[in-house]
Amino acid sequence: MSKIVNKVVIAIGGEAGYGVMSASDMIAKSMVLGGLNIYTRAEYPSLIRGGNNAVTIRVDEKEIGCSLYHIDILLALNRETVDKYKKYLKKGSAIVYDSKNFKLNKSSFKGIKLYDIPIFRLIEELELPKVVMNTVIIGAGLSLLDYDIKLFEQAIRKEFIKKKNVVDVNLRAVKAGYNYVQHHYDDNFGIKLKKIPKTKKKIMLTGNDALSMGAIKAGCKFLSAYPMTPASSIMAYFAKYETKAKIVMKQAFDEIGAINMALGASYAGVRAMTSTSGGGLALMTETISLLGMLEIPLVIVNVQRPGPATGLPTRQGQGDLKFVLNIGHGDFPRIVMASGDYEELFYDTFNLFNLAEKYQVPALILSDKTFASSK
Repeated sequence: MSKIVNKVVIAIGGEAGYGVMSASDMIAKSMVLGGLNIYTRAEYPSLIRGGNNAVTIRVDEKEIGCSLYHIDILLALNRETVDKYKKYLKKGSAIVYDSKNFKLNKSSFKGIKLYDIPIFRLIEELELPKVVMNTVIIGAGLSLLDYDIKLFEQAIRKEFIKKKNVVDVNLRAVKAGYNYVQHHYDDNFGIKLKKIPKTKKKIMLTGNDALSMGAIKAGCKFLSAYPMTPASSIMAYFAKYETKAKIVMKQAFDEIGAINMALGASYAGVRAMTSTSGGGLALMTETISLLGMLEIPLVIVNVQRPGPATGLPTRQGQGDLKFVLNIGHGDFPRIVMASGDYEELFYDTFNLFNLAEKYQVPALILSDKTFASSK
């Protein structure tokens, strides 16, 4: 059978707290370091604690801008991940798991390859903390793909550059999973990943990262917001670079307070922004009308989510267009912008600050969960 090279969809899933999100970042970074392109899609429940998290990573030599419905390799840290994502597996796909954690009946997975890796036994033998089970299973997956483990090691070192102990533990963990597959499975999985020459520098970021970068580059010095998924990571980005970029990020007590703080900052002469999702934007409506009356420029980000009221915080939605176009009471001009990709979003956000200031109007950015959180 001919090998499929540099084209694969990997998914990793497990209980919240298993480090699925950080583990998927490490996979994605290792692919980018190898010159490959990635697109990630995160699925997580709307819960304060618990639930099941999963991230799908599409990898390709060519530039890509969307995820796919099928999965080639499922790295399952619990049974719920298998139950939820089994329908996306196809003939020739693989499940990597630990039978000590949960059992799989081979007769129920015809045409799907099962790789039983003793993740917890390896952790015990190496005297590693249980939390690195995600790194062990990644090592097994990379081994099936015959991908250069050194690239993943490089990603770990970059991520935990100031935490030598964390680096050392994860390096041992990924090698344990990688070597186990090398020594115990000699069948041909069929898909291989190889490093390719880099033709240009690449940056791995989400839509919220691109938006935040564009705002800071445009001279935004103040962000006030109340955490509301899927817009919350904008606050995290501003907080991370608060000192370096000489900006202020203020977490308000609610969305009404957030937009009025931003209004005050803009009135004082500072380029300001606030970010929220649909329900929070509804609370901001009165102040947006005030912005129109006072002719004060302000950039307002609406990272949409589906449903009225609280809605579905962690799901995809694009239902706010008419609301945003007509937001506020009375008749006043406003600018509404929606970008097509992350590069556009960076430049559009930059330009929106200039347009808001030029015309002295509120300016709104429309985004959504997939656009905001995918890499």
